[in-house]
Amino acid sequence: MAKYYACKNKNEEDLKTFQQERKRSRESSKRSGCLTTSSIVFFIFMIFVLPRTGSGSFGFIAFGASIIALICLCVGALKAFVRSGHKGPWVNEGAIKAGIDGEQLARDAVIWLPSDDYNVITNAIITYQGKSSETDVIVVGPTGVFVIEAKNLSGRVVGDAHSQEWTQHKAFRGGGGETRRFYNPVKQVGTHVYRLSNYLKQYNVDVWVQGIVYIADPDTLVYVECDENTPVFAASDGPSVVEDYILKSKLRNPLTKDMIKRAVDCIIKENQLKENSPQR
Repeated sequence: MAKYYACKNKNEEDLKTFQQERKRSRESSKRSGCLTTSSIVFFIFMIFVLPRTGSGSFGFIAFGASIIALICLCVGALKAFVRSGHKGPWVNEGAIKAGIDGEQLARDAVIWLPSDDYNVITNAIITYQGKSSETDVIVVGPTGVFVIEAKNLSGRVVGDAHSQEWTQHKAFRGGGGETRRFYNPVKQVGTHVYRLSNYLKQYNVDVWVQGIVYIADPDTLVYVECDENTPVFAASDGPSVVEDYILKSKLRNPLTKDMIKRAVDCIIKENQLKENSPQR
């Protein structure tokens, strides 16, 4: 098993934050509902019960109090309505969970590389010229440095290496389906490669950095025309397809143990990492 280093996963932190916000919103909505119910009871009491027990100026007081109760009722109802229709960030919870699962599947696809030679780093943030890339998986070993961009997509994925966007087609059990377009992950990982390569050069670590796109759902149908520069692999190609590509990659000058250590140390320094054991 390869040496494994894990950064804080921003998606997991976002998911936790979204879930906390949703919980607070639900609790607030319950309190608003209680306030609304109390206002209704008070309003009925002031309009229909209390005026019958008094007369004169007391009736005006009852009427004024009923108006206040009505205002409270409307405010409480409005708050409850707004919260019930609030499209907060948690509406992306499913997509965030899918992203987290995809990153873990990409890690599992390379974690069994030889431990004496290879290092696996997840969720590392690489900054170059003031701009940052949050990578899914980085592998450092004798055959080079590899940046893996994981996509946990279901259905059918269509695209090519040069288009700006790819297309995902999903069919639903009950009939129908949906189509959505998303940024080309080949271009996305290309940006990560550029920043990581130049970041390492700043520390005199001049190594080859290779991008890989990995479609992590084994049931996804992938129709992608890729070029020689950035391979696109799917989990349906086999459990060891990414490992095999990394092991069989040939460099004119393979990385020495010293170069591997320096590259890993640079990334660890950037992210303040320590070696971990992968959680399954």
